[in-house]
Amino acid sequence: MPVQVSHTQTVERPVAAVFDFMARDHARNHPRWDENIELEQVTGGPVRVGTIFQRLNKRGPTPIEGTMQVTEFEPNRALGVIIRE
Repeated sequence: MPVQVSHTQTVERPVAAVFDFMARDHARNHPRWDENIELEQVTGGPVRVGTIFQRLNKRGPTPIEGTMQVTEFEPNRALGVIIRE
């Protein structure tokens, strides 16, 4: 069943710095705010529409493998992904 999630948080940093942390360096930084997720970028080059990450969700009794694919990437404005587990 598809689920759409949206989250907003105010951060007292320049937009470009926050976007770099959250989007461009997502695989490296995601474990800093959620230790239950492991990500590895499997497509080469910078993050962009079409980039695919291998994903391991360790929340719960059984780890769940899946993928995350970037569907929207607008620098300093938007990052959209589809997660399949």
